[in-house]
Amino acid sequence: MAEVTMACANELDENIFLQAGGRFLRAYYRIVLQEKNSVVVLAVDDCDPDRVLGFVTGSLDAAASAEVLCRHKLTLAIAALPAMLLRPSLLRRLRTRLRATSSMNSAEEYVVGKGARAAFMAMLPEARAGGEGVFLFYHWLATMRALGAREIRLEVDVANARVVAIHKRLGAAVIKEVVTPDGKARVFMEYPAPT
Repeated sequence: MAEVTMACANELDENIFLQAGGRFLRAYYRIVLQEKNSVVVLAVDDCDPDRVLGFVTGSLDAAASAEVLCRHKLTLAIAALPAMLLRPSLLRRLRTRLRATSSMNSAEEYVVGKGARAAFMAMLPEARAGGEGVFLFYHWLATMRALGAREIRLEVDVANARVVAIHKRLGAAVIKEVVTPDGKARVFMEYPAPT
């Protein structure tokens, strides 16, 4: 999963987790894969099932997932240390992100803090032909619904207009807009409960 994320680096240049480096991503994904509320769907190569082509991550309980990440903040900080030495401002940004993720004060929240949440999606560029990424997300969404999720929320930076448009086409609606502490406009979107 870390390798797929790194392969998408040119599209995710402002992504704080990507800036924290490969060691951080591997530590982060290990925690996510062990967290009981995490729902991860992988796309693998038909000819080589060990080769991950893409994935979608999310949680049935964003607050519980954030608490688990908070308990592992030392592990994550150590994993991000090489990147922080090269870019000292990263420490402040990671701390701000962690605080906002675990915040229950909606005025400070710029990451979905409660309920079901879509967290991240990445797909290798060569694996996107034919709408494979959309199919993968639909499969993840169906898995979340099968596990009892009703409304499913996510956040997307407004600058990533293509992703906002894709989620709108797939049925998500913008429910609020916020500005992150580093000045980025972000929308919260929601896939409503099935009728």
